[in-house]
Amino acid sequence: MAIIEHIITNQSHGAGYDLEKLLYDGVIADCYPLHDEEEKMELKERWIRWDKGPMEQPFQRIWNYFGVKVALYFLYLGHSTKWLLYPAIVGLFPALLGLFVPEIRSKEVFSTGSA
Repeated sequence: MAIIEHIITNQSHGAGYDLEKLLYDGVIADCYPLHDEEEKMELKERWIRWDKGPMEQPFQRIWNYFGVKVALYFLYLGHSTKWLLYPAIVGLFPALLGLFVPEIRSKEVFSTGSA
């Protein structure tokens, strides 16, 4: 996608169009890259898998296909998912304990009696 933009906007060896000016003047309504179906399917096969962890995403491929902002978003999402998994596992034990053993001092802690 960056190569296509370079070809369109390059003054010396490309078409030499100023996309921002064309958008501003109303010559074109909008511009965005089209998806390459073959590359998109290959990315889908490597990316959307249940047997991969959150940090095993193909970040370089995401970077190459969607750009830096999208890649950094998914890198952050994978990182936070990885580190929030540990507190979730720890919090699962008290939740299950409270579900199966309902008489564990919960009445004492949450009673409205005088202190």
